Amino acid sequence: MTSACLARDAQAPQFREAAAILANQDLPTPVKFAKYDDADEYNRRLRAGAPDMYNFTAYPALFVFKEGKHEWFRGGRESHEIVDYMTAVAKGLDPIEEEKKSKPGLYKREPDFDPLVMAELDIDNFEAEVLENENVVWIIEFYSDHCPICKSLAPEILKAAREVCACDECLSRDPWTRAP
Repeated sequence: MTSACLARDAQAPQFREAAAILANQDLPTPVKFAKYDDADEYNRRLRAGAPDMYNFTAYPALFVFKEGKHEWFRGGRESHEIVDYMTAVAKGLDPIEEEKKSKPGLYKREPDFDPLVMAELDIDNFEAEVLENENVVWIIEFYSDHCPICKSLAPEILKAAREVCACDECLSRDPWTRAP
């Protein structure tokens, strides 16, 4: 059994529970759950490299389909998180913005956040800080606040960042350029 099978098996009860809850909700657009067996060669060819197809590299891969278009499911994997996300989609709302309202601290920095140790990147500063800055070598963790593995790795990533920046000279420099 592969790790993908273990992930799928762990996800299945959450998926079924969310499906049962959403089946009984009165939403402007009904939400339906489905499975698609990608182990079949014919099915696999449906996503064979075309950019408009459903390209993914790991299982389980979750997509949201609405009005003939698809996008990655970007919500959590617990049943209540799936329900909240899909309820927002069914109501025509942005599920991430709705989640921010219900969990205002989810996307905020940790209390002991130190920008001299760990830079916080987003769409607004990534290009300037990383791609255009030739004075820094970056190691960047791309993560999701919803991912249990990402959450469990966070202390180790922070520990490694602190070890890299352990010297006093490093800590007295600008966090982006490391210049005095």
